[in-house]
Amino acid sequence: MQQSRVPKILESCSVYLKKLIGLCYRRPKIILLIVFILLVNFLIFVYASTTFYSTSIRNVGAVKTLGVGVYWDENCSRPVTVIEWGLIDPGSAKNVTIYVVNEGKVPVTINIKTENWDPADARSYMNLTWNYSGDQILPNEKLEVLLTLTVSADIDGISNFSFDIVITAVD
Repeated sequence: MQQSRVPKILESCSVYLKKLIGLCYRRPKIILLIVFILLVNFLIFVYASTTFYSTSIRNVGAVKTLGVGVYWDENCSRPVTVIEWGLIDPGSAKNVTIYVVNEGKVPVTINIKTENWDPADARSYMNLTWNYSGDQILPNEKLEVLLTLTVSADIDGISNFSFDIVITAVD
């Protein structure tokens, strides 16, 4: 009985398809309407899939310094104590520009490290880098530095995280 229903279903689909094709020949505006409706549905789907189903990760990171000052502005009037990275999508990176000043009396180089990751396994999926070349920074000299936080596309199960950034002067 099931086998006899399949050809009937195919036959009725064929009849409807022939009617639709015939209608399109008689009324070409119908074709434009159908294409328009399909395009709108596709665009809605793309928007919804990127807006409602994307995963972003929120972070706030404390900044600690030893022997240097770190500032938001070139005039060095607004110290950096926290970096709010905002939402970061998996597989992407965010940049933050800071200004580092040697507040000591001797030339120094600087090191950066991260610590106090929460959750601890977030460290496995994220990488903090900078564009500092390793050149000595003279006393009272300021240096523009770009910090880049990269989040792996493979991150899973982490929606919020935090960590501390430690920038240390070494003479």
